Amino acid sequence: MEKRKFDSQFDRLADFRFPMKKEIMPGIQHLLKAQKFPANDRLRFGESAVVSYDGYKVPVTVLCPENSVKDAPCLIYFHGGGFVFPADETQYKNAERYAIGAGCRIVFPDYRLCPEYAYPAAHEDCFAVYKWVMDNAEMLGIDRNRVAVGGDSAGGNLAAGVLLMARDRGVELPCFQMLIYPVTDRRMNTESAKTITDAPVWDSRHSEILWQWYTPELKQGEFCYASPNEAESLNGMPDTYIEVADFDSLRDEGIEYAKRLSAAGVNVQFCFNKGTVHGFEYAGDTPIVMESIKRRCEVLKEALHNKA
Repeated sequence: MEKRKFDSQFDRLADFRFPMKKEIMPGIQHLLKAQKFPANDRLRFGESAVVSYDGYKVPVTVLCPENSVKDAPCLIYFHGGGFVFPADETQYKNAERYAIGAGCRIVFPDYRLCPEYAYPAAHEDCFAVYKWVMDNAEMLGIDRNRVAVGGDSAGGNLAAGVLLMARDRGVELPCFQMLIYPVTDRRMNTESAKTITDAPVWDSRHSEILWQWYTPELKQGEFCYASPNEAESLNGMPDTYIEVADFDSLRDEGIEYAKRLSAAGVNVQFCFNKGTVHGFEYAGDTPIVMESIKRRCEVLKEALHNKA
């Protein structure tokens, strides 16, 4: 295990680990799915359903700030959770903060989860939602030239994968992507993946189970959407913001993805959150968390509101 001291702001997370046992997953998923976005008088909420590649209807929540106007900018946000866990209160709160802080609509899909649904279900669900937004931007009151995608952890993986799918399938790309401590490489061959094996919230032992459940039957060479760092080319990707956490087994693969994007000519803003752990927002409204949320909102505002 890599020895690294995380900031005392995250001491409350020291003994917290996401449970990864198949026998309890249905119960956990049921409980979390019963949650809804809490009422917020600064937002309007809408619901829809988007047909995925196999006919499944993906539930979608749309958040509109109270001052949102027609042709508003939009962030399509894919929540994290290792492809296993539904969105939770922290992720809902962050989505609301992005909507209000960045002055944009949020499209928030409830994609299918493993182990019941393995790859490519979640990726195809999210791609279907992305294409639905682009195809129906006028009906949704969204400016299709000011659409961004984003996500945290496995949601960051989904964001990156959806853009690769869009590029390869000839679908218009968004103007921006925001990847928060993303999962980008199923090979787990980085230094942080090898050494950070007992970290708060999420570590490489969790990632091993994640890949066993989500990609159980894929062959080598079929991973580029589920494992973006294995894509032969990252050419054509939009401007990107990537944030990594310090004491995180996913840290180095996020760094590598940022480097590969830059090498492909993509404009990349990179943030290394010193002293943090994966999913550090679960610590509550600490100074580092609030600073990070503010930074993400500013990055989104710059990308979405200054778009020509």
